[in-house]
Amino acid sequence: SVYNLSLITTITNGSPTGMDDQLAEDPGSLQEPAHKNGRRWNRFIEVLDRTLERSLNEGIVANTANGLGNPTLVNDCLAQMLLIVRANIKSEFVEIANYWDLPSKLQLMDDIERRQPIRQDGRRVLAPLPVPVNETAARKAIDLKRQNNEHLREILLAKEKENQDLQRRIAELDKSAATLASTVKQCAQG
Repeated sequence: SVYNLSLITTITNGSPTGMDDQLAEDPGSLQEPAHKNGRRWNRFIEVLDRTLERSLNEGIVANTANGLGNPTLVNDCLAQMLLIVRANIKSEFVEIANYWDLPSKLQLMDDIERRQPIRQDGRRVLAPLPVPVNETAARKAIDLKRQNNEHLREILLAKEKENQDLQRRIAELDKSAATLASTVKQCAQG
C-alpha cells in the first residue's frame, strides 16, 4: 500500500546493507533532485518513488481503460491523471516529512555514521543515536532534584545545629535555675 508507513521506519532505522542498496531507475520515475540532507533523505525519496510506481502503475491504467472507447486517448488521459495523482501523493509525504523535520534528523544520522570507524569489510560501525530529548530532560530533572535535596540537607543541618545550641542553652538555664534554687533554699534555712 502507498500508505504503508513502515517504509519510513525502514529508511530511518534500516540495516547497513539495506541502506546501501541502489534502486534501479525506472522510466517515468518521479525524480527528486539530490537533497542537501544527504544519503538517507535521497534513499527515502527513492523508496517513496518506487512505492508510488508499484502502487499506481500502468496496469491500473490498462484495466480502467478497457471498454471506455478509444484506447489510445483513454490511456493517454489516464496516464496523465496517474502522474498527477502520484505527484500529489508524493508532495504530501514530503510535506509531512518536512513538518516533522525528517530531513535534518536523517542528516544527523548521516553525520554520526560518517564519524564512525570503518570495519575491515568496508562497513561503518553502527553509531549510537543521539540521546533522546526526553532522556536529556529527565537527567536535568534528576539533577535539579539532587540540587534541591542538597539544599534541603544544608537547611536541615543548620536547623539541627540551632536545636543543639538551644538545648545547650536550656541545659545551662536549668543548671542556673537549680543553682539559684539551691542558694535560695540555703538562705531560707540560714
